[in-house]
Amino acid sequence: MKRLTILASLIVTATLAGCASNAPETRPYTPEESFQLSMEALNRQGLPVDQYVQARNKLIRAHNENAGIAQRGGAVSVGRES
Repeated sequence: MKRLTILASLIVTATLAGCASNAPETRPYTPEESFQLSMEALNRQGLPVDQYVQARNKLIRAHNENAGIAQRGGAVSVGRES
């Protein structure tokens, strides 16, 4: 009976320790990830073709400009426009 109690307490302890562990560290999105998320959001908007093409070109231009700044060693700030 004592073994069963010890085994049950070990299982409960291990389960609770696993549940209480910290979540993975959050990190900021890379410029590539931000660009991909923006493109996916644009695709889901259901815009007419001409508006879609304009918005897509704007995103691509902004991404290329940010990539150029990053290659020159500058800071890249990717924010949401409202």
